[in-house]
Amino acid sequence: MKSQENFLPPPTEIEKAEKEIVPQSPEVEIEVEISNEEFEQYATATETQIEQQTSEILPVAEQRIESSAKSMNVSPETMGAVRQEQGLDAQLNEIQAEASQLANEARLDIEKITGNEETISNQDRDIDNSRNIELLSQNRNVDTAKVFCHVDTEGLSKDKKREIYDNPENWDESRRSLHEKLQKENIQKALDLSRRLEKENPKIPPPTIFALRGSPGAGKTTSLRKGNEMFRGILDENGQPSGSLAPDVFKGPLKEEGNLSSGQVHAESTMLGRIVKNEVSNTNTSVVFDKLMNENADIEEMIESAKETNRKIAIMDIDVPLELSAIRVLGREKGGADPNITFEGVEQGFRGIRQNREAEHKILDSNPQFVSGYVLMAYDKESRQSVEVAMWDDETGNVRIVEGRENLAKQSIEDPEEEIERIKNTVITEEYIKNFTTTYFDEKSQPFVEKTAQTLRQYLGKTINMALDEKAQ
Repeated sequence: MKSQENFLPPPTEIEKAEKEIVPQSPEVEIEVEISNEEFEQYATATETQIEQQTSEILPVAEQRIESSAKSMNVSPETMGAVRQEQGLDAQLNEIQAEASQLANEARLDIEKITGNEETISNQDRDIDNSRNIELLSQNRNVDTAKVFCHVDTEGLSKDKKREIYDNPENWDESRRSLHEKLQKENIQKALDLSRRLEKENPKIPPPTIFALRGSPGAGKTTSLRKGNEMFRGILDENGQPSGSLAPDVFKGPLKEEGNLSSGQVHAESTMLGRIVKNEVSNTNTSVVFDKLMNENADIEEMIESAKETNRKIAIMDIDVPLELSAIRVLGREKGGADPNITFEGVEQGFRGIRQNREAEHKILDSNPQFVSGYVLMAYDKESRQSVEVAMWDDETGNVRIVEGRENLAKQSIEDPEEEIERIKNTVITEEYIKNFTTTYFDEKSQPFVEKTAQTLRQYLGKTINMALDEKAQ
């Protein structure tokens, strides 16, 4: 039974009368005038608080983890192992990255309200940029798009992410300036390349879409140097395909500050590649794509682009053993112009190239009116070089296998899984180094033999998979 205290006594007659006679007091709006100076002081204090709380996330988390470990009598070694196994450090850094992004957005909102958006000092912007770069340098699991793009793309579709990344307004101002600079430079290089092709390659008239198709480390530049007439003019005076449209050309300058990894700038560099491609495609010029093209959609997209822009296509397709491309990637300079990628990255490119080559030929055969040329170069272990295995036949309007090289053509479309598994688990030993250099290099290539052996000896006792993953970190 409820106590008497839970029941209110009934109102008296006098109280009833008072309620009817005395009206309820209306809500009164009180306007308080705040001076600009007071508002700016409040905004500054808010920004300072945001900055302080954001910077304290990791230290506070570390203190709590340490305190919890001590209370449970867990040794530092055991706690370190648990943190590594659970990926706790990576999770904490991702939280820090998200907090930094939210803090940046909050500061931008404050700047808009106070009217100071255009008067922020360059020094303040440099400080914010330095903090972001430092965060990225400390955590390789966070990419530049997550830090410098102001829109959260977590869980969004690939197309939606593209739409967000392709909008310059969604990027930090310091990054937008870099984007504009890189876009301008590479559009100009692409136009210079088109003029070079028009001058040096009369066999393929402009406008043409040239494509260099091959997995990472396939040796596309090396194959171009063999002097195939169809692709004359792509290499510049330094023997490089400058002006070709490839996401990797943006990775170098994007990762330079902070010594970031290729993976951290992948989404950003791909975005720049799309924008430059669209700009150049809108002109009446020839363009050169240097990319994996390991999916059927890549060839279909190229055919559609040819139809829409009244161009034809010419493809150099390169096939090399996975082992050779993997060791070539391993030999790349750490942090150099060519990206250091994991074994998984090399494997995916190799798998897609092999699995989709037959489909590629069928697509070309079905659209002969848009094909100016095609050549398949495959690595021949007997001659230790890439040779022409298949080419476009103008008379028949399809891809034709070169007589006597049927085995190499068959090899270029084999199921890749067995080779992937074998190379992935190959352990690097002195005996392996000797066998590899003997298989792929002749007596004239002694400098390459020594350089390759030196690279491989850094990873003695490790699998090729482990070596590539370590180099990519």
